[in-house]
Amino acid sequence: MTVAQVRTLAGGCHCGAVRFEVDVPRDSAPGGVEVWRCNCSICSKTGYLHLMVAFEQFRLLEGELALTSYRFVNVRCLDGEVLANAVVRDFDGQNWEQSAHEFDSADER
Repeated sequence: MTVAQVRTLAGGCHCGAVRFEVDVPRDSAPGGVEVWRCNCSICSKTGYLHLMVAFEQFRLLEGELALTSYRFVNVRCLDGEVLANAVVRDFDGQNWEQSAHEFDSADER
């Protein structure tokens, strides 16, 4: 992606110990950033909304010692009104094995 095709979003954890930036395509989806709402027992209870990005699109700015593992970006951890323009897609995490192919289809969009 060229610089003109990317927008950088900043975010962090609830206590402020961890700060990061993530690059998303400026026109990643009609209306905004594409996020996934999963119905598994963890995500549905916590309100987690997944923002999937490639490793190269994520930069940890501070708080490395406060992390144990960081695999997904919760869009609710991003600064500002990211959700106002987000495209929310439902994912059937309760039936992970049958649904995982949906992520492959999203990569093709």
